[in-house]
Amino acid sequence: MNKKIYTSFFANVRNLPENEYFLVCIRGDHPEWYDGFIYKPLIPKKWWFEWNSLKKETPAQYYYADYFYREKYQETNLPKTTPERVVSELKMLANGRKIVLICGEIPPEFCHRRIVDSWLSESGFEVEELDYQREE
Repeated sequence: MNKKIYTSFFANVRNLPENEYFLVCIRGDHPEWYDGFIYKPLIPKKWWFEWNSLKKETPAQYYYADYFYREKYQETNLPKTTPERVVSELKMLANGRKIVLICGEIPPEFCHRRIVDSWLSESGFEVEELDYQREE
């Protein structure tokens, strides 16, 4: 099994040819224009609304919100599946294309795909962020 998985963000989707990449949305509130595959096991659960309402104005508030998000995601999403199952399911659907897990945040902003990246990497998968050259 190919052990390489890619991650990216919606603003980069137009740079990824469909014949080469299988786009997999792992965000619940994806853009209206996105009509690709949505992988529900990696989408944050309803606690996301609680996290979204937390204040993130001071470093302490931001730290708490970040900790809250990571804890909730690791408690509610990741125990229900395994990295091997996720990759196996997606590879069947990808039909030979490279799998790209996509979300909304542009690097280096925090996004839950960083949590998924670590989770997959800990199981031996190589994860690479597909970025693009930003226009100045």
